[in-house]
Amino acid sequence: MIIEAKNGKDNKWINLMTTLTNGLAKDTIATYPTNPTQHLQVIRLDSEQFKIHNPTIKSHTNIDIMIEHINSKTLFLGDNSFVNRMGHFDNSSSIHDNIKVLQYATNLSLNYYVPGHGSSGNVNHAVKPFLDYLLIIQSEVKKDYEKDFTDYEIKPIAIKKLNPYKNWYGFDYQLGNHISKVLLEVEALEL
Repeated sequence: MIIEAKNGKDNKWINLMTTLTNGLAKDTIATYPTNPTQHLQVIRLDSEQFKIHNPTIKSHTNIDIMIEHINSKTLFLGDNSFVNRMGHFDNSSSIHDNIKVLQYATNLSLNYYVPGHGSSGNVNHAVKPFLDYLLIIQSEVKKDYEKDFTDYEIKPIAIKKLNPYKNWYGFDYQLGNHISKVLLEVEALEL
């Protein structure tokens, strides 16, 4: 993230946030870290301890890390998990890897999980629903890819299994994008 910010991505991120907040972020000045972190690095601040989790796979984006507050057994998930809303996946992301990251987070067996968007809670509240959604998409796309289906042919089949998610913010807008993204990833894995 430090390298990307120094190479001009900071302005892209600010412009995106300005758009998403209807102009509220327009005067933001990018300030980014000067010291990179490492996977499983522990940072101590007085009596508080934080562990960096970055299992070297890109998920929601290629710069999302997770931070564990060791003292309270809390994991800050960043945009790797969402509650009652759909995330956006672009070219710097991987839904397959996002699944792996969420499985990794689940296996940490912590007490509290704080998603990038939505309410905090235990793993069954803040991680599992989004993970399950992604697993359903992945499974349906893989199965229908083998039948040579296109993304628009897969969508009506997948939507039948996604009823619990239909009221999530962005469902109607993002579902097709998610199916297309997973299909591209499945095709790339086949090569």
